[in-house]
Amino acid sequence: MVRELGDGVAATCLERGPLSTDSLVTGGAWSAYCYNGHVYSNDIAKGFDILALDDRRTDSAKSVRLRELNAQTQPDYR
Repeated sequence: MVRELGDGVAATCLERGPLSTDSLVTGGAWSAYCYNGHVYSNDIAKGFDILALDDRRTDSAKSVRLRELNAQTQPDYR
């Protein structure tokens, strides 16, 4: 899902929904990072996801190429 934040800024997020509708189950995405035009997400119960960004609002992210990503510093892409 892409959300408009204003001033030409868009953010992506991933929400799978509950693992169970009947009981409380440990799981869910605990991190997600945008890197080289993809979103990488770690889910406690379901594992690792790689999602391609395919939205006109995030097309400019495809041109950003980083040799590495340190998620602790979150570099400025502009």
